[in-house]
Amino acid sequence: MVFGAIAVAGLIMCAMVPEPMDVDADGSYKLGLRVPTPPMIRMVNWAGSLLPRPLLRLVLPLDVESVKRRAITATGGLEDFGELFDMEGLQMVLNTVDRDSHLIGRIQWWIKAPTMLGVHLRITKTLRDYPQILNQTIEQPIIIAGYARSGTTWLHHILTESYGKGLRYVPFWESLGGGFELDPLRPGGVMANAEMAFKGMRLFPSIFAMHEVNTYDQPEEEIGWTELAFRSFLTTITIQNSQLDSMVIEPSSARLRNRLLKTIMQIKQFEEGPQRWVLKSSEHLMGVSELAEAFPDAKIVTLERDPVAVFKSQTMLLHTTRSITFSDVPIQQTVAAAEVQVCTQGHGLASVPTSGLDYLALQFQDVIGKPMETLSQVAKFASLDWSTTVRSRAEVAVQAAAQRKKKMGGKITYDMEAFGLTEAKIRNRLENCARQSSHEDQSTTVMEKVRIQDNVVCMEAGTKNTTNRSAAKQFNCQKLVDLF
Repeated sequence: MVFGAIAVAGLIMCAMVPEPMDVDADGSYKLGLRVPTPPMIRMVNWAGSLLPRPLLRLVLPLDVESVKRRAITATGGLEDFGELFDMEGLQMVLNTVDRDSHLIGRIQWWIKAPTMLGVHLRITKTLRDYPQILNQTIEQPIIIAGYARSGTTWLHHILTESYGKGLRYVPFWESLGGGFELDPLRPGGVMANAEMAFKGMRLFPSIFAMHEVNTYDQPEEEIGWTELAFRSFLTTITIQNSQLDSMVIEPSSARLRNRLLKTIMQIKQFEEGPQRWVLKSSEHLMGVSELAEAFPDAKIVTLERDPVAVFKSQTMLLHTTRSITFSDVPIQQTVAAAEVQVCTQGHGLASVPTSGLDYLALQFQDVIGKPMETLSQVAKFASLDWSTTVRSRAEVAVQAAAQRKKKMGGKITYDMEAFGLTEAKIRNRLENCARQSSHEDQSTTVMEKVRIQDNVVCMEAGTKNTTNRSAAKQFNCQKLVDLF
């Protein structure tokens, strides 16, 4: 009996060991359509596919009202959800998961959705109790914004490790829902969620290969905070919905995300005292003008890389992360989403010089190949101390980061042919989006320069002022009837 139980436990443990990653002839990890997954998860999802959808909806409901009720219960009865998230986006996420997800994906969102709304209940309660929080000033935050997979994580890690507590970053455990306890009378939920996410990442080695997480305190992107808006970069990475892919890049989405992000930062600063923040996410490129509105004195560090390489990794990231929730991940939809994201990020990079923001432009190869020189540049740009002590810590940080990279394994290659792509086809897609962005810029410029009101047409005189966005514009006006 005992030996039988031990044998069963052993089989279950073995079934939870992830499948090995594919390796090419050169020994590099090869990522493609197959997403290495523990056999047990595949078995559970297969069993779930046999269950009727009405039964799943009864046992694991994902309608908005049931999610709200569970959030209210989790927070001890709070009822004001505030206005820092988009209800349409929430509905779209829940509908997509309800209709298309496998069983594990449904369970994941059945747990996650009320937790996210519970965070909004807690934020609203905090702001109501301490309205002075919104008077907190976020001074000159350092914002690392580059293409996804362009060396931003490497720079973020060595920068924060060089300065320690001198910079306020978002640690992994806090990145999940802002680190807010839903009910302070029942603490422990935040770290429990962090532990579950930490262990969950290791069940999918291809995700871990693309985004390393080694400790709970490791510096992390703040996209876990902006995901709470339901119109974020992380939303579209995990949820396959073409309408969401388009919605996320709208200016209104960027404005909502930045408002939410700034509010959470203000709450943290109110609780902890004034701090120098450092943020990192390619999401900031999906709305540079809106970023300038929210953080006008920010110090922006941009990173550029060959967009073809970015397109490959972005396609694979989308395919892999969406597979965690959905069994069927359509190739063309994934490629189209990657194109939208890479094109938008490229357009954002190009717009930074005319945004009015103070910025430092870096290249991928320099960040990776000359880390100490790069850190020196960033320190000077952001007015950070670059003493002998800091340089010594920086050297240790660079060595530690290199060791972590080595432990992660070999080089990563991508099987783009499985997605119907070649380098030539990717470059063609990128050229098309560059032409489209240029056309949109010209159209926007014309619309900004022309005003028509009460049968009078006015055209802006001279060139647009790109260094002082508040400068008054001069217009030459003429009645429409005089033009014919």
